[in-house]
Amino acid sequence: MTTPPPIPSPRRGKDDRKDNLSPIVFSIIGVGIILALAIAIGVPAYFKHLKQQRIAKENEQYREEMSQMRISDLKEGREFYVRDAAQSAGDSYMFQLEEGDFAPVPQGATWMKPFIYRIDNMAPDSNGNVSVIACDRLRTLLPIDSLVFSSSDKPFSPITLHFADDPAKTVVLTYINADIYNHCEKDSISYHSYVAFVKGFLFDSGTAGENNKIMPGSGVERDHDNQLYTFTLHEDDFAPVIKGATGVKQFVCSVDNRVPDKAGKVFVGTANARAWLNIDSMVNKTTGKAFRPVTLKIKGSNDVVSLTEISVTTRLHSDKKNNEYKSYNATIHGHVFTTDSIISQ
Repeated sequence: MTTPPPIPSPRRGKDDRKDNLSPIVFSIIGVGIILALAIAIGVPAYFKHLKQQRIAKENEQYREEMSQMRISDLKEGREFYVRDAAQSAGDSYMFQLEEGDFAPVPQGATWMKPFIYRIDNMAPDSNGNVSVIACDRLRTLLPIDSLVFSSSDKPFSPITLHFADDPAKTVVLTYINADIYNHCEKDSISYHSYVAFVKGFLFDSGTAGENNKIMPGSGVERDHDNQLYTFTLHEDDFAPVIKGATGVKQFVCSVDNRVPDKAGKVFVGTANARAWLNIDSMVNKTTGKAFRPVTLKIKGSNDVVSLTEISVTTRLHSDKKNNEYKSYNATIHGHVFTTDSIISQ
């Protein structure tokens, strides 16, 4: 019996080799894609992490340097600005002149203007003082620790501050609102800082007011029946102090839908300070001219009011006979001066 010849193995063609290579190629491509994604995501994340570490290190170094500076300032007894320091809120204190009371006018003062200043996160010096800055970068010291810790339960009297670099200028503070913040540095070194808002008057016995940037009275047409007029000092201008004045206080009032008398006057003021203002003359004759404070005699006293800011709105009316007339609304700011003694107030 004859043995059949062996069956030859099928020859592998090119297409068969392609089929075997396809999974390998796809695997390589898949791995490549995964690596590319890992690199695309991981590398930026790594560098971001390094950047965050660097920033954190720099911030820590900055905080350490600031802490050392604060400790140095404390040891040297200097006041300093507290920045980026851990803090806890303490008590709040407010000191103000009683409503209606006069603040003292320094002897020889000829000019004045309102004074406002913010004490921002300042730690006082070893004497309990913080700086108060006025115009032209004039600096003086406010004994705020003494005020807060020794006088908080006593009646408040206006605080007078002088400037060593300009003896002609004086600040009289009539309002102080102070918040205390407590801090602690390394080695248990504790201290406090203040955020405070102070108000009062800045006086000058020199020539400050002669440099005023005079503002003209201005009118703005709204419509046929209404018109707005403004009369005010420039923001940096000084107002004159009434000769012989011993005290001063703020004056604020409004005129509501008032028709002037035959002389063109309306009554302005508060219960304790009332005077006649020729509002017709102001609107008709002063508009476009340099504005200077308007001085009025207070009815029934020796006091004088000086108006430094007046905003007037006129309204045109007609009566039954078609006669036209005006009424006024106004907001008025200024100061009341007295020449009487204010010691007993």
